[in-house]
Amino acid sequence: MRQKLYGINQKAETEHTETNESAFSPRKDVKIVAIDLQPMSPLQGIITLRADITHPATVPLLLRALDPSYDPTSKSQQASTPVDLVLSDGAPDVTGLHDLDIYVQSQLLFAALNLALCVLRPGGKFVAKIFRGRNVDLLFAQLKIFFERVIVAKPRSSRASSVEAFIVCLNFQPPEGFTASLEEPIGVGDRLERMVDASVAQEPIVAPINIQNFEKGTWSESQSSLTVRKEDGVWEVDLLKEEAESRKAGRWIAPFLACGDLSAYDADASYHLPKDRVTLDPVQPPTAPPYKRALEMRKAAGGAYGKTHIGQ
Repeated sequence: MRQKLYGINQKAETEHTETNESAFSPRKDVKIVAIDLQPMSPLQGIITLRADITHPATVPLLLRALDPSYDPTSKSQQASTPVDLVLSDGAPDVTGLHDLDIYVQSQLLFAALNLALCVLRPGGKFVAKIFRGRNVDLLFAQLKIFFERVIVAKPRSSRASSVEAFIVCLNFQPPEGFTASLEEPIGVGDRLERMVDASVAQEPIVAPINIQNFEKGTWSESQSSLTVRKEDGVWEVDLLKEEAESRKAGRWIAPFLACGDLSAYDADASYHLPKDRVTLDPVQPPTAPPYKRALEMRKAAGGAYGKTHIGQ
């Protein structure tokens, strides 16, 4: 209190406040590129591309959007100005056949990963939507090759009954000598499997560890897990034996993070709307929704089912 009265720590507090404000204030040199198969309305400060991320021709378009001086005839597949973050929220039109939907979603993820490998800087981040299927641990092991830390996050807005989740990959560290190539993309052929096998072969051989049982005074108790407390206060348990066995098979179980708490709305539940509710229009209505043709046909028919009228 006395220091505040005399203004001793005023300078330090001012510097700390300015540092926090600068950390959260938007940067002026940020470049954002959005890619979608459907047309998008223009957004201020964002370069929008209508393209297919599964097609090799999209990579030159992305590199040209990031660097206007990029020459497509050079056939270079690496960004001259790498980016910090790649987000992929794409998902296929589900068919109801879960195995097929999970497979198609994994192919979209590999397509986004191939783009990320071309433009991410070392230490960058990659976040993508996934469908958690039976063999999703294989996917985790494959992503672990390129990133130091891989986490599965389940947002509160995602239904608990849905297999949807988001894979969060931190600290991009490509293997030594690796170069992203569209001639041999990740997810096609056995290139990724060979990289997984090489990564497993480089794993250190850990001998069994015996710890002392203080109650018995013996050293016969084997250490089955290692508990580490992270900076955010979360305890992370590494199952040494189980993880070692799974790594030999090219599998790896990523940590699961459930976001949010029980105070928010449940995405699987239905709620009565309050009488004093205020309905807000979307900032930007869909430009070409799948139901657009159905609405046009309904209007042409004179407002079928009593929901629309001619001229609306």
